[in-house]
Amino acid sequence: MSYHLVLTGVESTFKSSLSNALGDYLSLEVVEEYARKFLEELHGSVDMINFPKDLLDQISDGQIKLQHDMGYYDPEVTSKIFDTDMLTLGVWSQDKFELFKQEYFNVPQHIIYLLCVPNNTFTPDPLRVDGDRRSELHEKYKNALQSTSNVVIELHGLTFEERFKEATSALQQIGFTPLY
Repeated sequence: MSYHLVLTGVESTFKSSLSNALGDYLSLEVVEEYARKFLEELHGSVDMINFPKDLLDQISDGQIKLQHDMGYYDPEVTSKIFDTDMLTLGVWSQDKFELFKQEYFNVPQHIIYLLCVPNNTFTPDPLRVDGDRRSELHEKYKNALQSTSNVVIELHGLTFEERFKEATSALQQIGFTPLY
């Protein structure tokens, strides 16, 4: 069985940078976040504060397709690193729309989560919202992850370098060996 790594957590916690650095370090393919690419293609035309629910549905469909296409649900394919998964959309849709969809929280057993704690400085970005609510939202991620039986590694480092070192050390401690 192969294990996939998923970086998760609130905005501006080094998830994408860590995904890429871990991909290089472990020689694994990195699957980028669908939502960011989708929203960037709309060239800033989306009101991120009053986010339209129909776009959430489009992003959900795209993320699910991406996960299927990249082997997220298959424990026999080459290990990969996912820069987010449907759990993020589950937390987000509950917070923004009070919408719960169980399928957002159905996580295969071969997923290992790296949960990035929001104790670093928030870096603004046009696609980032709720920078002032990161601690509150982090608790929602923790609660969602506690409802799974997956391995969850919390990354507390204040800098990218500290988190990278923490991630590689923790993966080594649990005996993570990628399937190539």
